[in-house]
Amino acid sequence: MNTPSKPVISFWQVLALVVLFLTAGIWLASALSVLIMNGAHAWGGVAGAYLIEEGGPKVMRRCLLGFSIVFLTMFLWRAGWRGWKDCGFKTTDPDWSWRSWHAGLLNGLILGTLTMGIVGAITTLAGIHRLYITISPASLLVKVGAFLLSALVVGFFEETVVRGILFRVLARIWRAWPAALLSSLVFAVAHFIEPSQEAFIGASFLSVTQTVFVSTFTMFWKAPDLAIKFINLGLLGIVLCAFVIRTKTIWVSVGAHVGWVWMIKTHGFITMFYPPALLVPWLGKRNDFTDSILATVMLIGLLVWTVMHKSNCGRPLRQRQRPRGRLWHVLPGEESRFACWLDSQARAKTSSSEAPRVLKAYAGCRVTAQAGMILKEYRPVDGLRGWRFGLRPSRTRRSFLMGRRLADRGIPTPAPIAWAVDRRFGLRRADHGITAELKKTEPLTAWLQRQASDSAMRASVMHAYGQLTAAFHRSGFFNRDLKHENVLCAITDPRQLWVVDLDGVSWRGWITRRRAARDLRRVGLSLASAGWSGANDVAAFFNAYNAAVPARLRRDAFPG
Repeated sequence: MNTPSKPVISFWQVLALVVLFLTAGIWLASALSVLIMNGAHAWGGVAGAYLIEEGGPKVMRRCLLGFSIVFLTMFLWRAGWRGWKDCGFKTTDPDWSWRSWHAGLLNGLILGTLTMGIVGAITTLAGIHRLYITISPASLLVKVGAFLLSALVVGFFEETVVRGILFRVLARIWRAWPAALLSSLVFAVAHFIEPSQEAFIGASFLSVTQTVFVSTFTMFWKAPDLAIKFINLGLLGIVLCAFVIRTKTIWVSVGAHVGWVWMIKTHGFITMFYPPALLVPWLGKRNDFTDSILATVMLIGLLVWTVMHKSNCGRPLRQRQRPRGRLWHVLPGEESRFACWLDSQARAKTSSSEAPRVLKAYAGCRVTAQAGMILKEYRPVDGLRGWRFGLRPSRTRRSFLMGRRLADRGIPTPAPIAWAVDRRFGLRRADHGITAELKKTEPLTAWLQRQASDSAMRASVMHAYGQLTAAFHRSGFFNRDLKHENVLCAITDPRQLWVVDLDGVSWRGWITRRRAARDLRRVGLSLASAGWSGANDVAAFFNAYNAAVPARLRRDAFPG
């Protein structure tokens, strides 16, 4: 999406369409809305009463929406839109991390509900909006469900039109981020285009139409708190575009939009604004939070997180089983090696000579080696931990991403190959992760237990261990489980080390002295248990460690 293609529509043609919409399009929408409201007063009935209750400005917005679709169709016809399949519902990008539409929709819904729910909760706790529920719990539940259905319709429609069609077409003509800025500007302006209620009062059709047309423009500048509301709506549009750029589909943005609208409608229904509250200038008055500086901070943080938090979860490849094979996510370029591993698995079912070697096994985890690959499987244990297993995120997916990040930083670790998750009724039932098997290596524990008598070699191994630990902290990672059992060394040269078992690795960007001390304490305890806590061993470790980390992290001994 970031690669620009040759424009099929010129800037002047786009400008001409915009001017045509702002003149003829809005005038025709004004005339149609006046006709509808006049008809509602003349015809009466249920439909007429409904339209009168909704009001002329809301009818005008619906008419504007209809004419905007007409002009958007004209633009798309010139811009090379490829039809409804070109709305961002699917992608062929192998690096997409949210592959199924329901996964993207659910993740977006959770993200939108949490972020806007937190903003709403803070305003309620601050006393700006106070709980005001006048109906029974059953009726409230029905109302909240209706809000969710309404939010689904609004979110799906707006994201399909704005992010799925307009933004994606503009991104192909120009570039992704300029397209995100322009489409978000349109998105923000669209929320302010509305005439006043008084503009529909008059006797002459033409004069009322002209009044509605002019009022549609003049009311924009009369909107209260225009600046902060415009900024928030623009930021919201850019965040939704960032979701599309990140995932290559619109489903996460649809889910987030639905979550936001749902929380806004629910919050507006169960609370009432309390004017004397002290934090009104910061948290805003409106139930949609568009005038809230807190919402601005939330959207900026969400945008930074989305742009900075990149991931490549591998190419999807379904294992050939019946009735429905396991869906693996394979590192691009490793499909052939992975296919060989699958073949060896199939042969192992009929031949004992092909059976995998068990390297480690304990409650809930099993590690095996086969066909040059290491398979690590997690399964739930009995009790509360088993239920937590089903609800928590995939550990193998996290290890896959972390392995790639460590490799990008030059930290030695076996190459991640693939990962998969087995689910039942949406709950995680098993995790499977595959890494490349390192040949002619052994656990550092085995070498340490042999108690090498060569003092120079001992110092060299400890020096390499110190460099490995420093590489984590220097690159902004911490590893709370960097014990020697999770380190492999080359049999021919034990100074070559690799880190395995990345469950304890996290990235913080800035490693504090306290955080580094916790990692070092774990290393020190593991070395002491192997009898490698002598003064020379510790000195060799910290000589290497201190030479590679900032001065604030340097030490002379392992923390107690």
